[in-house]
This record gives sequence, structure tokens and C-alpha cells, in this order.
Amino acid sequence: MPLRPLERLKAPFRDDWCKNCGRTMNHPHKRLFVIPGMKVGCYESHTDVDYYREALRPVKGREDIPAGTYACRAVEYHCPQCGRRRVKLSIFLPVRDKIKREETIVFDNGKRLEFLWD
Repeated sequence: MPLRPLERLKAPFRDDWCKNCGRTMNHPHKRLFVIPGMKVGCYESHTDVDYYREALRPVKGREDIPAGTYACRAVEYHCPQCGRRRVKLSIFLPVRDKIKREETIVFDNGKRLEFLWD
């Protein structure tokens, strides 16, 4: 079923909508990571995939993140229509019961980030 014009206009502004064909994307993988080398007061933005390949360590839940250490939630999106992949990394610092969001980075070439799901 083709998208209505309004939906096609909204697609570029939603993470879960494909920017190629405007369809809702599946998100088959979600995972939580800790960034052991990044502590409170020492946040540094990175956009290089290789940095994340070396820095991220998987954890089961927020309770496994050491105090004062940044973490990252990774979500993979996959379009069932055209096959496009993208990965969104949301970097945050858990502070008591709250989350201090630091940055969100989106990689449109999901194949380079397959190591996240291994």
C-alpha cells in the first residue's frame, strides 16, 4: 500500500521510517552497552565506527553499568521493503534513577556495525 503524501513528508524525521521508500522499518536488534573508558566529566563525541568496535562492552541491564560510566543503547532498523539498514546509538549517563542523554548518532550503513549483534 503506497504511503499518503503526509506520511512521506514525515518519514525523514522519524528513526523508524525508511528514508528511501517511506515504509516503517523493523527493529530486529536492540542491545545495551557500557563504554568503560568514558567516565563522568570526560565525555568525548565519536563518529568513527572503529571507536565503538573497540570501546563498547555488552551488559544485560542498567544495573550492570558501573556508577559514573557512560552507556549506549543500540537499535538496528531494517526496511522490509527496500532492505535499507541503519543503526542508532543513544549515548547516555545513568544518574540515580534518571538518564542524562548525551548524544544520538545514526549510522546509515548498518553492515559496518554487525559486530554489535555478535
